[in-house]
Amino acid sequence: MWALIYSRFLCVKTDTTAKTNIDTATAQESWQLLLDAQGLQCPLPLLKAKRAISQLAQKDCLKVLATDSGSQGDFAAWTRLAGHHLHQSQCIDGVYHYLIEKA
Repeated sequence: MWALIYSRFLCVKTDTTAKTNIDTATAQESWQLLLDAQGLQCPLPLLKAKRAISQLAQKDCLKVLATDSGSQGDFAAWTRLAGHHLHQSQCIDGVYHYLIEKA
């Protein structure tokens, strides 16, 4: 069993082994921190992701949900420049899902 701790845009899973199923056609994914940036416009999703990933240990994953279409390029460039690994970048029903592993 696990609990969620909420702040304004951040959701923390206290059990890092819990999984969430984003796409029923793919395998389940594992993440330690969820950032809900839906409704925020550039550059806020990226700025909040930078702050959130700083709370993680190396190799931990951050899951980001955003609705800003410009976030695709932002997250691709930022993860490449920062050395993080972008495991997932997809749009499902107008919501962009990013899974980022901290370098």
